[in-house]
Amino acid sequence: MSKNKTAKKLKVLLFLNENSQFSKYHYLKLLVQDDIELVGIITNHNQELRSKRTKFFSMLNFFRRLIDRMYFEYKILPLRLKKSFINTDGIRIMRPNKLNTELASEIYSMEPDLIISAGYYRKIPNSILRIPKVGSFNFHPSLLPAYAGGNPWFWVIAKGEKYTGVTIHLMTSVYDSGDIVLQNKIRIENGITEQRLIYLTTIASINLVPSFIKKCKDGKLEMKPQVLSKRSYFGIVTDIDKKIQWSCNAESIKNLIQACSSGSGAWTKVSNERLWIDKVKIGNNISQDINSGMIINIGRKGIEVTTRDKILLIKKGIINNSRIGHLDIIKKLKLREGDIFN
Repeated sequence: MSKNKTAKKLKVLLFLNENSQFSKYHYLKLLVQDDIELVGIITNHNQELRSKRTKFFSMLNFFRRLIDRMYFEYKILPLRLKKSFINTDGIRIMRPNKLNTELASEIYSMEPDLIISAGYYRKIPNSILRIPKVGSFNFHPSLLPAYAGGNPWFWVIAKGEKYTGVTIHLMTSVYDSGDIVLQNKIRIENGITEQRLIYLTTIASINLVPSFIKKCKDGKLEMKPQVLSKRSYFGIVTDIDKKIQWSCNAESIKNLIQACSSGSGAWTKVSNERLWIDKVKIGNNISQDINSGMIINIGRKGIEVTTRDKILLIKKGIINNSRIGHLDIIKKLKLREGDIFN
């Protein structure tokens, strides 16, 4: 790793995912940095660009996203204004099908001082990671070594964490395990959605860029090894991850539903019908041994369902892409006391 100060701009090669907001705003931040030259971008192969997915729509989700988006756009407005004055014609954009030796040779010819990855979805081989003079670094949206892996935003909410953050770390052959350079800690607000947490971690991460670049230029990178015995790793969220396990405690189930609130909610089944649950309230302790997931009361305030420790009151849910209250859920699914969610 170079320790010499240099007056010239650092040549930076950026790995990003065009399907990721986290990625795209790191590009914007790097683009307006005066002390670097963004020489190239490696991004999705054309076949991997995601078409717009059909998502559950409701007015509530619409206004949630609108408010979060307005807040985020306000925060990054200076970047957008500055970008409009920058010529991007000289930035080389590559969409490789494979990260192979041929690509490594192309990257070597670009003579990058620094490789930065932000939200990139592929494992970058050592033959590429070793090329830059300063090093190859990843911007990860959690406080490593906790929540390594894909989509930590969902997992920190689902696990009921009170804090999360972002980490800049050296890239190695093992995902999200390299030495830590910088971190930025943020508090997870009560009732936060995954989308809002993505915005908050993106802002926290791009705010680290100037100090990180300065450390690289000055040869003053200080890195500390991760305590891998404290490492936790979670993969990309699947449909089964969103399934409610009624044998868990009520708080855990509520956290899962909150983690899913930017989409269609967490789901359960009753009589082979799938119900997406969007809003719940934790009730009283369970005073006797009752099967988890059992409906014990259907009333005007909600559907009371047993968990491992407390009653969970279902207030709203989603059936056939329609968000409805508990009374309509009862009618559509013909629910009765004693029915079991599974």
